Amino acid sequence: MAEQLRVAEPILTLFRVFNIREGFTSKNDMLPQRFYEPTLGGPLSNVCLSFEEMEKAKRYYYVLMGWDESGVPIPEKLAELEIDHLVPAK
Repeated sequence: MAEQLRVAEPILTLFRVFNIREGFTSKNDMLPQRFYEPTLGGPLSNVCLSFEEMEKAKRYYYVLMGWDESGVPIPEKLAELEIDHLVPAK
């Protein structure tokens, strides 16, 4: 499992850098509105996601990934993953 995470981290970060280059922002890191509304029936009919809790989880994910509060990978993380040479300087 640790090996999979080690391999996946630079890939996910490169995906992120590509998406940022194409205009993607943290505002795009949202689920559709229907996820925040209760379902019409079934065992989870009274359950829905909290927008505030999802925003909190998103911020936590950014920290875990080594990204800033806007979801942009920080230079130190790019260097740690040895992919800083693949990302153009701003």
